[in-house]
Amino acid sequence: MNFSHNPGDYYSFIYLQHLPFAYQSHQIKIMRTLLIYTLAIFFLNNAYAQHKITGVINNTENQPVPYAQIGILSTSIGCITDENGEFTLALNLNKHLGETFTVSAIGYKSQNIKITKDLTHLSITLQPITKVLDPIVINSKGLNLKTYGTKPGIAPGGTSILSVSGGSALALKIYPDQFPVLVQNVKVNILENQLKEFQFRIHFFAIDSVTGLPGKDLVNQNLILKSTIQKGYVTLDLKPYDITLNQAFYLAVEWVNDSKTKALLQSLIEKPIEWLTGEIENNKMVTYDKNGKVLRKVKLTKEQLIELEERRVPHTIIRTRAASSIKCYFRRSIYSDWKEYEDVMIAEVEVLN
Repeated sequence: MNFSHNPGDYYSFIYLQHLPFAYQSHQIKIMRTLLIYTLAIFFLNNAYAQHKITGVINNTENQPVPYAQIGILSTSIGCITDENGEFTLALNLNKHLGETFTVSAIGYKSQNIKITKDLTHLSITLQPITKVLDPIVINSKGLNLKTYGTKPGIAPGGTSILSVSGGSALALKIYPDQFPVLVQNVKVNILENQLKEFQFRIHFFAIDSVTGLPGKDLVNQNLILKSTIQKGYVTLDLKPYDITLNQAFYLAVEWVNDSKTKALLQSLIEKPIEWLTGEIENNKMVTYDKNGKVLRKVKLTKEQLIELEERRVPHTIIRTRAASSIKCYFRRSIYSDWKEYEDVMIAEVEVLN
């Protein structure tokens, strides 16, 4: 997968420094069976143009709204509120002055806010959505437990997409053979976890009738998966949520960064590594052209390796493998566009139908 380097927008690199040499590869398509990679995306702004908007989001009862989404549609600019409903949105004021950003949360009406030079702090109150949906009733007696999703391949890889405030995600397209389905649990395969505790938000997205991409949320609740495991399957029990789906859907796993990870990523934005202009592979900095051809390889000095180690961001890697008949998509940030992914994540959903 190739990402262009756009100054003032974002900077990306495939971080392979701490992975076993036998698994390192710069050609994902050609050497897929050797690949375990971590994709770390850092959203950078020009230092002279960086603008921060902080704020807190509450509901009409003055309670914080966690996991609310703030960002500019179809861009890499976005963030998620923490457990206290607080957020920090960083953007390039020269580029986005006069545009609007969207504030949304599951179960609440969205708001659009215009970006101005004086806009530095906000206190936002979200109005609840009062629409009542007709319930889908399923008699669980006589139903069969079925599993949909992907299994690990012979030579799987791994993916971790880190953004400053979370929101990056992978999504699998799921087609149950009959409807409705009563969701029982979701399982995600973790290749490696370097955090004391990681958080994912699970989504069930509709399949957009026009684009075929992930669309609106089908579940009006925040489904948060937390775990401390280092590797293997982690399961979120969804039986208490009584989730019934009557259509094909996307199973999506979204990274939600903790406060320490946010701080580390923010420090990279505020003080980027000036000499880092390519991808790190086997203690070398490699630059490619837009077609993936190697332009230059430079061996890193001891001092550069030490600096990388000091700036390394702990992360959680979701296991992936070569693409199959199941489609997988990714997004870089909360409001960025979905793109087809070259691999598929290893995840499953168990349902009764």
